[in-house]
Amino acid sequence: MNFNTYKLNLVVVDREVMEALKALFHTILFHRTTGKHIYKQDNTFSVGTVGIEEVECHSIDLTYIQCEAPDLDQWVTSQIATFTSSLSQKQSLPITGQLTLEFFERKKGRWLLPGETVSWEAWQINVSVVKLKNEEEWLQHRASLSSNLSGLILNVIELINKSEYTPKSPRGDEIDNVYDLRFQHVQPYLHKFSYQLQEESVGSTVKKILQNTFNY
Repeated sequence: MNFNTYKLNLVVVDREVMEALKALFHTILFHRTTGKHIYKQDNTFSVGTVGIEEVECHSIDLTYIQCEAPDLDQWVTSQIATFTSSLSQKQSLPITGQLTLEFFERKKGRWLLPGETVSWEAWQINVSVVKLKNEEEWLQHRASLSSNLSGLILNVIELINKSEYTPKSPRGDEIDNVYDLRFQHVQPYLHKFSYQLQEESVGSTVKKILQNTFNY
């Protein structure tokens, strides 16, 4: 199985970080989420529908689609907020960091060997936070960001449509090896968020795993 890592780049001002990242991560999760699986005794199953919600950004001239799932939105928002909080504490320019969404599945162990967690796809978004000097720069940046984000969203969809691997739907008693069951109406594939901050001034890297990423 190939492990694909996709890297996207964002240049934003501080007030745009949350909405820009939500637009990208919700786009990814929309295409990596199913409705709830309902299993019968013979292990056949039906799949519920995934509601669609249109989101209009306030700080960016952009509209995007996400799953209609408030608890999933709350989860994504909390993970981005942890990243942005750490990012905002940096004092030196440039302010840079990466937030990564990684999908994985659990594999059963053989014989006496323990099971293992196998990652099958990751999306790394590299964020650079800039400060603009005047109104002219702001107008140019606003138009550029809207265009770039729209292009990135289309790129995400194209890459997902070309992807060669997603886990097969499991038996009913093994569903939590593939899907995240925490959410009320939807089932995204198992995933975790992690972030990395780069200190350009000293060339060091501080990496932190977001809280509760493996608490399923």
